[in-house]
Amino acid sequence: MSNKHLCRAAFLFSGALAALPICIPLLSLLCFFSFIPLLLLLFRELIRPSLLFRPRHYYGVGLLVMVPYFMVIFHWFTYLWPLDFVAGMTPAIAAFIILLACIGLPFLQALGFAFLFYCLAWLSRTPIVRKFPLLLPFLFAALFPLFSFTQTLTWAGVPWGAQLALALYPQPFLLASASFFGSYFVTFVIAAVNACLAYAILHVVYTAKPRACRVACLTAAAVFILHTGLCTLAYLQPVTEESRMTAAVLQGNIASSEKWVETTDAIAIYGRLAEEAAAAGAELIVWPETVITTYLRNGNGAILARISAIAQKTGAIQIVGAYDAGSDAEGNFLRYNALFLVYPDGSISEHVYYKRHLVPFGEYVPMAALIRTLIPPLAQLEMMGDGNGVTPGDQPALFDEAFGCIGGLICFDSIYESLTRDSVAAGAELIALGTNDSWFFDSAAVYQHNGQAVLRAVENRRWILRAANTGISSVIDPHGNIVTSIPPLVEGQAVAEVAFVSEKTLYTCIGDVFLLLCLSCVLLPPALAAADAFRRHNRSSAIDIPDTMH
Repeated sequence: MSNKHLCRAAFLFSGALAALPICIPLLSLLCFFSFIPLLLLLFRELIRPSLLFRPRHYYGVGLLVMVPYFMVIFHWFTYLWPLDFVAGMTPAIAAFIILLACIGLPFLQALGFAFLFYCLAWLSRTPIVRKFPLLLPFLFAALFPLFSFTQTLTWAGVPWGAQLALALYPQPFLLASASFFGSYFVTFVIAAVNACLAYAILHVVYTAKPRACRVACLTAAAVFILHTGLCTLAYLQPVTEESRMTAAVLQGNIASSEKWVETTDAIAIYGRLAEEAAAAGAELIVWPETVITTYLRNGNGAILARISAIAQKTGAIQIVGAYDAGSDAEGNFLRYNALFLVYPDGSISEHVYYKRHLVPFGEYVPMAALIRTLIPPLAQLEMMGDGNGVTPGDQPALFDEAFGCIGGLICFDSIYESLTRDSVAAGAELIALGTNDSWFFDSAAVYQHNGQAVLRAVENRRWILRAANTGISSVIDPHGNIVTSIPPLVEGQAVAEVAFVSEKTLYTCIGDVFLLLCLSCVLLPPALAAADAFRRHNRSSAIDIPDTMH
């Protein structure tokens, strides 16, 4: 095998290796080292003084790295097989769709992320980076959160695995700094430690420059120690509680293939679980996403009557996932994925939370006409199957009650940090999160998705009650600790004492300002190069002007 092919294979392997800490909780701390093989290969090329800038080459390197990276993270799409919860699905079409998800989505995400490597190679040619090559690791660290953020944009962006901080959800102490500067800051720290260590090893193995190695090692240690200090400061800060109550999350363990079957009496199952939770002292009970597969307010009145009866019997507040119907100004029918609050007396709150970030191809079909023409099987995945899809909500829509203010999230909402922050900034003192991860059984997906809720809890210092149809259901405290949980594919209820918290974190107040700092760092080298070129041009122009005064 030629050196060229060996390098390509090494980049592919390095990209896959970098994703393992996000997929395997036991390897979470490996995230501080998992990018080292990749960066060794990359920095070895970039520090060569004679290197020619080859845009296509470095964009290609980005694809070689990021496609396997996202393929490893999204390997759990294979658990969708055989898509038997979709009406009319054949094995051949199911295989095509799953293959498209396992390869197509990683490739789609890598198309944008690959520009990170293009940008890094271009920045490495700037004069200041050539003069101070230790800037290279920090440019990589600044670029990574910026490109992670791009994954939150447009329907095609899925930031699920783009945040390196997700790997640390089993180690919530090391996430605590997110309450100051957000998860993108933690992603920066992870990338910086990796890059500095790779830079140090590079100078031992290839350049034999022990001083550069020592400086890089000390820099990596300093970054980690400073981050740990910030985490300690954040972790030790007391959480001011407004009030406390006993809450529960319910998990009926109803599979996707059973959920839409008329003979499945989900209300009976969840009613029994709610009674068990109330017997254990629960005053607030959260049900999962779309436990009720029809309209709670505008549909069958008997369903609402049964939910009201459960609330009255348990004497507890119920937050229930169901659908809601409405219409726009032109009278067009609208369907919403919603959370409803039912009081202990059986009445229903006028406040309703509508899911804000919908799942493409599950709840709606983006570019519907084009997709239905070119890839009809993808359109077939649309949950309701009637072509209307689901309409996204556009407001935090809080349950602002006498006992406290509850913010809602539904499933996909929890992977977009801005949605939780908007709810907390609007006044949410506790977060109720209903989700349906039943499509993925007990794969890495359900653990990763629960990890996203951990990030949101830490960023905003809020208790999160996460109820999932088949798991993982959990109660997460403001420091990111999972106080209690129900494992995947188990029926049950989990009860814990929770608190309403009104104080806001620095991150809640300033948002992702840290990304602007990253952008400034990335723009600084070319700005200095442009200023230097402009200064030299003016100097040469001044010399060329003839002296006409003598």
